[in-house]
Amino acid sequence: MNKKIIKKILTGILLATLIVVIVYTAFITTKVVSGVSVMVETPEHMMQLQIMDASGGKIKNITSTVKELTGDDLLVQIVGEDKFEGQQLLHSMIISHEQDATTTKLLARQLGIDPSKIIYKPITQNIKQATATLVVALDFDTLVSFVNHDKEN
Repeated sequence: MNKKIIKKILTGILLATLIVVIVYTAFITTKVVSGVSVMVETPEHMMQLQIMDASGGKIKNITSTVKELTGDDLLVQIVGEDKFEGQQLLHSMIISHEQDATTTKLLARQLGIDPSKIIYKPITQNIKQATATLVVALDFDTLVSFVNHDKEN
């Protein structure tokens, strides 16, 4: 075969390959762009919560109870659950690790904890990135039952 004919055949094959790649790219791009997008409602407030059990182990299922009681406007991520060293406490409280206590007050309201039981104490080495610590005391079950009663009525 002549070199000119081989050159024309190779040029034709390259041109055909280029056209196939362009058409394929356009097809894929159109498919991606015309996909369905889903809008996800994100809560207005978010917090990372450390839970400390100061009830001497008398309160069960603390994590699930906290997640059940928080509303759609507050996303709570539990970053740890530990036992409170020392004596059993009578009253539950929240220790806020941020100066802005808006989210902490919202959590207190949803759990039935008196806002006067919110204490501000920054953490110097906040490894777990907790924005607040919930100290669960012996009154927690009573608080939960009041909140559940109010929700029912």
